[in-house]
Amino acid sequence: MASNVRFVDSLKVGAYQTLVEGGSSGSGGTSGTSGTSGTNGSSGTSGTSGTNGTSGTNGTSGTNGSSGTSGTSGAIGSSGTSGTNGTSGTNGTSGSSGISGSSGTSGTNGTSGTNGTSGSSGANGDLYRTTSTTSFTLGVSGTLTVGTGLAYSVAQSIIIVFDTSNFQECEVTTYNSATGALAFQTPTRTVGSGTYSTWNINLDGASGGDGSSGTSGADGTSGSSGTSGADGTSGSSGTSGADTSTYTNATATPINFPSDDDPNIPSGTTFSNKTFPEMMNLMLYPTLNPTLSNPSNGFSLSTSGLQIIGSTISTLTLSATFNKGTINPAYGTNGFRSGDPNQYNYGGTGVSNQTSTALTNSTTTSNYVVVQGNQSWTGAVQFDQGPQPLDSKGGNFSSPLSAGTTSTITRTINGVYPVFGTTVNLSTSTQFSLQTMTTLIQASLVTESGGGGLKQYIEVPNAWSTITGLQQFNTLSNVYDTISLSSFTTSSVTKTIQGQTVNYTKYTHNGGAIGARILRFLT
Repeated sequence: MASNVRFVDSLKVGAYQTLVEGGSSGSGGTSGTSGTSGTNGSSGTSGTSGTNGTSGTNGTSGTNGSSGTSGTSGAIGSSGTSGTNGTSGTNGTSGSSGISGSSGTSGTNGTSGTNGTSGSSGANGDLYRTTSTTSFTLGVSGTLTVGTGLAYSVAQSIIIVFDTSNFQECEVTTYNSATGALAFQTPTRTVGSGTYSTWNINLDGASGGDGSSGTSGADGTSGSSGTSGADGTSGSSGTSGADTSTYTNATATPINFPSDDDPNIPSGTTFSNKTFPEMMNLMLYPTLNPTLSNPSNGFSLSTSGLQIIGSTISTLTLSATFNKGTINPAYGTNGFRSGDPNQYNYGGTGVSNQTSTALTNSTTTSNYVVVQGNQSWTGAVQFDQGPQPLDSKGGNFSSPLSAGTTSTITRTINGVYPVFGTTVNLSTSTQFSLQTMTTLIQASLVTESGGGGLKQYIEVPNAWSTITGLQQFNTLSNVYDTISLSSFTTSSVTKTIQGQTVNYTKYTHNGGAIGARILRFLT
């Protein structure tokens, strides 16, 4: 059959264009008339049946009738001229598919176990976590107004936090559960500096353990799994035809793409012979910059905080760490913002600087004797220049971090003498928890009832700040009421502390028998 076909498909994107053209079709010829069918021949006679078992031979078939004559065919139209074909890319041959294996039968499901009973809930613990909006400068003692009804007590270690780079660790001096006034001592550790008015406060200790869980119900037995059918092998893929088309457009783009904030393709861009993958990369994969994090250091003492004057620390270890910071993502760099450390700088009694390229370092001083007041050690790290940061396309981003030194961290031991008093029974002078010798003394004294005339007392080292007043906790109003300091008689005593004779002042109750109470000796 002849045909003339003309087909045009035109697609323009920039300078892309495809054109296919065929010749025009010729007119169809008329069909001839059908011939008449011939008559059927007569049927032949049937053969006789054979004996049972073997079949008899078939009778001969009758002769066929003669066929009718065919009609004449219509004349064939002339063919149109064919259009020129565009060149097609060669197609790869497709691989044959593998035969799929039959699926195994599924095992029956096991019955589910019964659920165990839930464990009972633990009792509520004391509350400590709180916040404050009091303006305060890091690095000194002070008072913050926090939440009421909390469980803070004298000499507990707390942490006062503005953020991860600015906080201090110190010990509680007093806490008023009714007003929320929380007083604390000079910090034993300070990180960062500055004055802030948004604080998070909590105990500086470890978390308590979880309550016990209820017993779990027994698991049901699992059903057996059916065997899996074997997988058929996959046919190999045919090779794809090569795409050699390109995109050219001399008209500048009118806007930033996809946005002004982060344009992958800036306005005013033109294109010349860009392949399809190149155009897709321009649109979908912009230049990305890494996040830079500066190096940091850590520093600690094996013994710190409040220590009894005259005690000997056999080995005081100073430990330092260094973090090289990050380039994230690394984009072809080693991922570190700084170079290696080259020296660990230590300050304080009995220590010196240490040359090292490791990320951890330590030094020691032996048989250190604690003296009165604060004695401090410091730690910092010197480091080499870091690498040049790169963007996602391999271009330079920002600048290398110059060689330098981290911030200095200070750790402190505070030498103090302990306070003693009748906190356990009237006949025993019991040592209080250590506290800074410039703060008030809170004493929970036992009852004088049944004590055979023995009286409540406390013994305060003469090195302590002068006692100037006295308060007693009112269990009805939950506040401290002022009482007369003259209700206690003073006398001079000595005590042996770390093998040394130390002068103390003894404050003895001089009134009638009184019950257990909480007193504050003010400085």
